[in-house]
Amino acid sequence: MPIREKENAKIWQLDASNKQSTKQTDDESDDNLENGTAGLSTALLNNRFAAIAATPTKPKIGDRPPNRTPKPKPRTPGRTVLPSPKAQLLPVRTRPTPGPQRLPVGQTTAYPIPAIRKEPAKKITFSTKKDNAAKTAFRKGKLQDATFTLSKESDKIEPDRSKMYARLEEIGVRFGSFVRPPQYLKDRTLLIWGDEKQVAQTIVELKHWASLADGDVRGARETILAQASRDKFGKTGELALKQERDLDRKLKNAAAMQQFQKDPADGQQFGYQGYFLWPSDEVKPEDLLGSNCEAFDPIRTYMHSHVVWEPQLSGFKILSDNELAVQHAIKRIEGTMREYAARSSTTYAFNVVHFPEASSMLQDVKTLSGSPLSGSTKASMVPVLTGEALIGDALTTFQTEREELVAGNKRKMQRTLSKIIGRLPPFRGRLRMRVYFGIFTLDTIQWPGGAPTIPYSKFASSVINPATSTGTVVRDPSLQLQDTPETLISRCTGPLGCFELKGSRYAADDGITPIYTGRFMFRSNETGSVNLEVELNKSLSGDTIYEVSRSQWTRDDRAETSSPYDVNVVQPTGGCSWKLQIAHETNVDETRITPRMADFAGSVNYKAPPDDIRPELTGCKVFKHAFNLQYESFEQKTAIQFQHKDNSAWIFEFARYDTFSPNISTASSEAQWGASLWNTEWDTILAENDNLGIGVAAKWEPKLDKFFPGDSQTIDLGVDGFQDFLHKVQDVTTLLDDMKNLPRHQ
Repeated sequence: MPIREKENAKIWQLDASNKQSTKQTDDESDDNLENGTAGLSTALLNNRFAAIAATPTKPKIGDRPPNRTPKPKPRTPGRTVLPSPKAQLLPVRTRPTPGPQRLPVGQTTAYPIPAIRKEPAKKITFSTKKDNAAKTAFRKGKLQDATFTLSKESDKIEPDRSKMYARLEEIGVRFGSFVRPPQYLKDRTLLIWGDEKQVAQTIVELKHWASLADGDVRGARETILAQASRDKFGKTGELALKQERDLDRKLKNAAAMQQFQKDPADGQQFGYQGYFLWPSDEVKPEDLLGSNCEAFDPIRTYMHSHVVWEPQLSGFKILSDNELAVQHAIKRIEGTMREYAARSSTTYAFNVVHFPEASSMLQDVKTLSGSPLSGSTKASMVPVLTGEALIGDALTTFQTEREELVAGNKRKMQRTLSKIIGRLPPFRGRLRMRVYFGIFTLDTIQWPGGAPTIPYSKFASSVINPATSTGTVVRDPSLQLQDTPETLISRCTGPLGCFELKGSRYAADDGITPIYTGRFMFRSNETGSVNLEVELNKSLSGDTIYEVSRSQWTRDDRAETSSPYDVNVVQPTGGCSWKLQIAHETNVDETRITPRMADFAGSVNYKAPPDDIRPELTGCKVFKHAFNLQYESFEQKTAIQFQHKDNSAWIFEFARYDTFSPNISTASSEAQWGASLWNTEWDTILAENDNLGIGVAAKWEPKLDKFFPGDSQTIDLGVDGFQDFLHKVQDVTTLLDDMKNLPRHQ
């Protein structure tokens, strides 16, 4: 569709390539640990973007994309049609090819740096609200297929404008139609796009929606007006008139903003225009942003700009009558590309081996049979040390190597963590950093045929190389709550323990009050695979009463769920291994949650178990829901939390996991136990990413010290923040190893 711009329109260009030089430093020796996505250019992999023009420039009539013959366009007398501006991509300066891998000084070839793990390209999409055919017809300016007249003004049905818009959009998504909301307060007409069946279903649902909201909303509104009158805020009539004027203004503004989701009309003029050149050969806009680039709707509406894809230009054209709106829209499109580059190319997944002190070291490694890993049917392998103890020269050599190995592992984790933290701010959705404890199990490993054992040096070489082994840290079946919860508390909080119960969750007369987390898994055609996570905490109003403290919907999609950082620390002594993981999940938009799902989430609550039943020991189900809705499965976590005596921000959690089938109160599988450690500051920092808009990055400082700060006491002792973190991890592994050696309660 040809767009006519004003002759004096200002233009900005922003290029997705890079002209900034980079330096190859020693810190980049770990680049081979990064799992890049195949097919991305150096500019995208390194997340580099630069502006072609930093100041507005007036377009010239002869400007056109290079090496293209301009097509003749009809001109309206007295109106100038401006061709597209130049769109030449700047050259990209790439990194030099890394040289041979260097080993730390004093380290033998028994511990090489892990090689790169090749993984298939991961499909990423930002279009979680995909257009249907009806919404596309609205965007293209086609005439509506039907209308529906409300029986009363919209504010008497739903006073909250945003909720009304969300509900009408959800109805359209459910039935494959599109409903345009009222344009002003007195407007009772809803326009509907869709085929005959979709329109009929939509009208039935609209009638149902209006009838449900009728009595309650009107009564609540009249109560508010009466209360305002009694509080002498003014006469009821004057207050109602002011509220109506405010609501009418908001509806008109929302209607005007929604018009920017449509294609601009032919011949429409704009005072300003901008361009963002998009690498469409590598990242197709329709795959990432939707068929109509609907992921950019927030930019269109809040920036009051039309964002139009120009395939001939291979870029986006931004049209607006506001100069700052064009500039901000370009910045947010640039931010979108930064997020794509970060999510598609940033993955660190490797193993490091942590051998014990020399006095406990053995010569060889064998494997024990374990449970199959997720996605596999064959038994896994658990590596453990075996054989004779080290003596003589072998013992002396190992002592020297182990010291350098431990230091090398720390440096490697610090470097990779620093890099990944620097790339997390653009991530939108739920980010969580945790340390999980368990056993390291192997799915595959390069092992000499028929050999019962291999030397520890060959094991270390193989397990840190993803080409010769695959494995991960999983929950340890032997890690269970021994005897009673009081035994665990005694171990954690006793004279030799490093922890104390978090807050005031333990009382001698009432026993333990755990934290419960329920995870419901749903699958439907309207929403796809989604999870509802509900957390129950002890109520402040009672000692044994629980209330919902958090409820969140997330997408259960492997393309949307990832672990940008997943590092396993292997302990082949039979004790606790651990992993440091940063996980990412995508939140579900409220317009994609059906009314039945919303009713279900609102009805989830606490169900008190019988007095003689302890859920932390039996796995008794403590969640109930008044609204019935079929779900695939349900997992209940019963957790006891502790805080470190030296720093209460460090939380240690020991939890029981029970899986239930739908509508059954008895667990359908054997309970699993898990332990985790985290710092509450991690959650506080990463919470900013939960509600980011598209193209907007979090503002927290992306530095390692932000997550691992040192305090005055540890710094005086010469211990940095990351080393202090490793000490906290060691406190937990010591505790768990001690627990596993306790006799089991029969």
